[in-house]
Amino acid sequence: MNVLNLSKLSLNEEKSGGFTLIELIIALTISLIIMASIYSAYLSQKRIQLAQHQVVVMQQNLRSAMTFLSSEIRMAGYKPYSSAENTGLVSASKGQIRFSWEKDSNTIAAGPDMDITYRFSIDDDSTPADGVADSGAASFKRSINGGSLQPVADHIVAVEFFYTLEDNTNNGVYDPPQKIDPSGSELDNIRAVTISLLARSPRKDPNFTNTLTYQSASGKSWGPYDDSYRRRILISTVKLRNIGL
Repeated sequence: MNVLNLSKLSLNEEKSGGFTLIELIIALTISLIIMASIYSAYLSQKRIQLAQHQVVVMQQNLRSAMTFLSSEIRMAGYKPYSSAENTGLVSASKGQIRFSWEKDSNTIAAGPDMDITYRFSIDDDSTPADGVADSGAASFKRSINGGSLQPVADHIVAVEFFYTLEDNTNNGVYDPPQKIDPSGSELDNIRAVTISLLARSPRKDPNFTNTLTYQSASGKSWGPYDDSYRRRILISTVKLRNIGL
């Protein structure tokens, strides 16, 4: 083997020796950057997905609670023809409502079949009950015929019942009085109830900032909270079709 062939062999051995240390470091660095970008995008999508899920849960919670409340409050005062029971609104305040209705046409007054109360428990909304959960959020509850309170909706921040009374002004303009705390003598004059429900997400989101103020139907301001919880408010008016007939 001559000198020329030995030189070619040495050159070929150098070329087939693999990557240099610098090349490995560069390749590893690029790989780490790509992996970090992928992981960052994954975390971002995960946060968005979690936030959207919490908003969906919160909105479903609000809608189901409002549907339940509206359908039952609408029944207040109902009783079949010839029924002897006295039904209607039993008590009405900004933070709770109690009403009754009759299912059948009993001619002997034995009390309404349904006596419903909606409110926070005393532990969650201490006296005087203002319709705002003392701890920030609590289960809004329902009682039937004096039984124990059972949850209707969770993570409720505040509730307000705003009452529209019959327009007896006779001034040619429909301008019925609206009250947050009607007196006992005004219960039979209530024609509609506007319900305001404020709910919050089940968990905090440390990347979320909320400085909004939420306004109830009566103009009451709730917030700002700035505590990393998402919130939604839902307002609906229920006409009392069985009262004042």
